[in-house]
Amino acid sequence: MLLWRDDQVICEVVTGAPTRGKIKVGVTTHVVYRWRGRALIACGALIAACQAEGLAAWWDCAAQNVASMHLTRRLGC
Repeated sequence: MLLWRDDQVICEVVTGAPTRGKIKVGVTTHVVYRWRGRALIACGALIAACQAEGLAAWWDCAAQNVASMHLTRRLGC
């Protein structure tokens, strides 16, 4: 899933291959657009689509990655 503005990708959310009913989610947001809710919107939409297919989303990030930890909590992953 991509969010873009003026022909520039501002947020990209991807998944890995499903494993045992679970699917790993990853996100990258352009530095100019961070902390503005773009990743929350894009990840939420992708996770909802995965859940509609019967897959449980999961997240993996380093404890030092404050933005990712915050996003994870808001998404409930």
